[in-house]
Amino acid sequence: MVRRHDEKPHDHAKLWIVEKGTNAALVVLIPFGLLIPNRLFDTILAILITAHAYWGLEACVVEYVRVLLFGLQLPKVAMGVVYAVTALMLGGLLFLNFNDIGLCRGFWRIWRNMRKPADGRK
Repeated sequence: MVRRHDEKPHDHAKLWIVEKGTNAALVVLIPFGLLIPNRLFDTILAILITAHAYWGLEACVVEYVRVLLFGLQLPKVAMGVVYAVTALMLGGLLFLNFNDIGLCRGFWRIWRNMRKPADGRK
C-alpha cells in the first residue's frame, strides 16, 4: 500500500471507544446534573453534549455529502458548517453556564413553564 502523505493511518477503534465512553458518561451525568444542578455538572454536560452532537453531525456530513456526488468544494463547506455550529453550540452552552442560571437549572425552568397553561389558568 502506497500512501501519498507521511501521516499515520487513523485508528477509528480508539475514537469509537471514546464515543461510547462519552455516551455512557452522558447516561450517568444527565440524571445527576438534573438532580444536583451545579456549575461542574453543567460544564461537563456542555462539553459532552457538544462532542456528541459534533460526532453525529460529522458522521452525517461524511456519509451523505460525498465528493463523488457534490464535487470537491461542498463537502468542505459542509464540514466548515459543522465546525461553526459546534463552536457556537459550545459557546452558547458555556455562556449559559457561566453568565446565567446554568444548563440544568435552565432545563428545569423550561420544564416548569411548559406545565403552565398559556392563558394563566390552573
